[in-house]
Amino acid sequence: MRKIIGLIFLLVLLFGCQQQSATIKTAKGDVEVTTNVREVHEWCQAGSEWSMAGQQAVANMVIVGLVSSGKYAGYCHVTYDVDTAQGQANADFYFKEDGSGYQVVNVNGQTIETSWTAPPKE
Repeated sequence: MRKIIGLIFLLVLLFGCQQQSATIKTAKGDVEVTTNVREVHEWCQAGSEWSMAGQQAVANMVIVGLVSSGKYAGYCHVTYDVDTAQGQANADFYFKEDGSGYQVVNVNGQTIETSWTAPPKE
């Protein structure tokens, strides 16, 4: 799952601020990736979208925007929804421009939060 999320962010960065599509060949089949990143110069542009469709899953990611209050104030809020043959999953991501952040998932009525820190700058 972390590899997929990393791929998502990498693709959004590579595509920049424009709508683009690409097909990625994997061992488990082709994956079609589409971005709808609005042309602005903000690192957390509300309304920007990313979607992916492959043989094993369909996923959508939407940037909600910068959080203005509470625990995640100053973090960029991103929702992530995925449908697979095994079921649906949803997650909320909160991250800072330096790459550190949180993942919040609701599983069977229980909230699970994980965090990560940005890698040290060289």
